[in-house]
Amino acid sequence: MNIEPNAKTLNAIVDAMGAIVKSLVATLPPPQQQVFLTKLMDCVESAERKEDDLLNSLLQTLLQAGALERRPPTR
Repeated sequence: MNIEPNAKTLNAIVDAMGAIVKSLVATLPPPQQQVFLTKLMDCVESAERKEDDLLNSLLQTLLQAGALERRPPTR
């Protein structure tokens, strides 16, 4: 598959990554959801320390997508 690197392609890749994160979080039990989202937050913080604004923005978008799929723990 030959994918042209343009804005439309990059937006589609970001959307696909968001869909993967949402699907993953939705299928995990609540304790594992928290672990996954915490690890993703670690990646956000790492990007901040490296001052990589583009990566930071992408990771924050994915973190927000995952957080929307979170379920409360069952008791």
